[in-house]
Amino acid sequence: MADSKPLISVVVPVYKVEKYIAQCIESITCQSYREIEILLVDDGSPDSSGAICDEYAKKDPRIKVFHCPNRGVSCARNTGLSNASGSLVSFIDPDDFIDSDFLDYLYTVIASSAESADIAYCGFRRVDEEGKFLSEPRDTNASHIETFSTEEALINCLRARKDFQMFIWNGLFRKEALPRFIEGRTIGQDQDFTIAALIRAGKVNRGWGVKYSYRVRSTGSKSLNLRDRMHYQYLALDDIRHHLENANADYEVMDAYCERCFRMDLGLMERYATGTEKDRELFRFLQSRLKDNARKTYKGLKGQMLAFLLGAGEPFYRIIFTTIRKHRK
Repeated sequence: MADSKPLISVVVPVYKVEKYIAQCIESITCQSYREIEILLVDDGSPDSSGAICDEYAKKDPRIKVFHCPNRGVSCARNTGLSNASGSLVSFIDPDDFIDSDFLDYLYTVIASSAESADIAYCGFRRVDEEGKFLSEPRDTNASHIETFSTEEALINCLRARKDFQMFIWNGLFRKEALPRFIEGRTIGQDQDFTIAALIRAGKVNRGWGVKYSYRVRSTGSKSLNLRDRMHYQYLALDDIRHHLENANADYEVMDAYCERCFRMDLGLMERYATGTEKDRELFRFLQSRLKDNARKTYKGLKGQMLAFLLGAGEPFYRIIFTTIRKHRK
């Protein structure tokens, strides 16, 4: 990289976050990395979020506000991307906030290898609706930075290892290597974007410094009913498979994809078994997917035995997942 620091475009989709948006904006404006532009995209928010953005734009010339009809978070992010002037892009969710050295740290991470990476990630913590810490990763060593090839990053992300997750808000991306967000999705758009971006990346750097605060809220996609959630999550899995097949991903990456499908089905079955919605047809569908993906993920005798176990009736799943949930608390 050149000695002068490049411009970073920070894209924030804004919708119904009047309680949180001020903290989010202020955490961006006080960044120690000064070469930034802040693109606030008001996605037709019915509350005062858009007006709050306008007030901040009057005070800081680095802030640009775009008011759009409500078309969803992916459209808002794409609007930000289309208007981004920086060679690097960061996506921040409007109800979250970042440490003052978030961008400085990610810039250090992305430039830390002999050849600069196309994507950099940092660690994150979870906070409650009032901003109090709920959790922080065990490894918070800011100097601990690893470099991954495209294949390594894909495998770790699909298997959720090395603290890789399909989140975009704890990353910094080289704009020239970025895909667009799929529009019209309620959930799953981050997964598609992440995989498409990793495929395009020549190198991915992962730093373990914890610089992002993710606010856990009870609203949003969490309120979707199970059938709608399944619909969007399976669409996302299909998109990911198409990306991997078009990129001629090797067998290790495809094995990791099968494992992700299996874990996704497990999560959906847990929601079914511990929820109030009881539908025999839905249960059989999920069970069939679980058994099929168990055979693909755990090949040979282990996969056959697991598939056999998963052939048990609904009471088995209710007991198992209810017990697991109790132990989590």
